[in-house]
Amino acid sequence: DANDPESAIPHGNGLKVYQNGQVFAGEFSNGEFNGFGFLYNPDGNWVSGVWENNSLENTATVYKMNGFWYKCHYQNSKKHGWEISYFDLQNPILRKKTHYHHGKKHGEQISFWDDGKIPRKIETFNKNQSIGEIRYLTIDGSIPNLDTNFF
Repeated sequence: DANDPESAIPHGNGLKVYQNGQVFAGEFSNGEFNGFGFLYNPDGNWVSGVWENNSLENTATVYKMNGFWYKCHYQNSKKHGWEISYFDLQNPILRKKTHYHHGKKHGEQISFWDDGKIPRKIETFNKNQSIGEIRYLTIDGSIPNLDTNFF
């Protein structure tokens, strides 16, 4: 029924609630996410970014319920480029930098100590598979003796 707002195809700025509990608030074009918007998930996580034909594109920010959040470039709704992860919205602390290629970890992933400045673990990936040696660093930047209680 063309007069039923539930069956209307969203076009322009609006809000749409889906049966799976997701809510999209933003720009629509012929029923698809098109432009800037927010996608809220029932688990409490949400995404802020730009969509093109229902596909997340460009740089987006993902907010997690556990206090972590990250920025990443997306291509066809897949991570593509550096993902920079933080903890705490009010006082962001860098936690991890991970490189992605078409949705898969590819290249270095660097984890940081609680200060967000000093690397503590460097790992290299190829298509989500860890390759090579994992390098661990102590808070002063030296290589630890892994025979001791490092963790």
